[in-house]
Amino acid sequence: LDNHILNKNLLRLKKEKAKNFYRVFNESRHKFNMNQNIKNMLKYFYTIREKYSGKNFYVGSSYGEFSIKENDFSKNYIDLSTKNEKEMVNIALIKIKIESDFLSFTLYKFASVLFDIDLIDENEYNLFIYGTMSKETNDYIKLGLSSNIVISLEKNDQLKNLILNKNGVISSNNEFKKF
Repeated sequence: LDNHILNKNLLRLKKEKAKNFYRVFNESRHKFNMNQNIKNMLKYFYTIREKYSGKNFYVGSSYGEFSIKENDFSKNYIDLSTKNEKEMVNIALIKIKIESDFLSFTLYKFASVLFDIDLIDENEYNLFIYGTMSKETNDYIKLGLSSNIVISLEKNDQLKNLILNKNGVISSNNEFKKF
């Protein structure tokens, strides 16, 4: 089966750690702003640095410093134990960008195919792509509002103060303007 997968990046999802990483990363990406996502990624880095021997962390070939396999010339890993705070923040930004691109350009397309051929239902699809199963919330996200802005409006009970017309134009009432 592996030989039939054209995008070899999908093969990383065979590993349980990778599946867990992307599940948490995707949820965080929808729920939190960039500042909080950087903090979450740094916390994740420090956990790796403190718990795992070797401290080897996959960042991909663009930023990798060494390989962990013999006779493998692609440098995909860094040693987190050698990085200072500033370097860790930069690595977090890079990792967020790389993984966000992987989600957007690979996994979301894959999920779309799974949805189109009825292997996942609409609720699963919406939860994965938009971070929520709420049609109202998803409509705002589809218009271009970021999911964390829409979720913030939802938490502050402000979506009820917005009106979305059939042409996709958003208007607000006075309560929203006071907010």
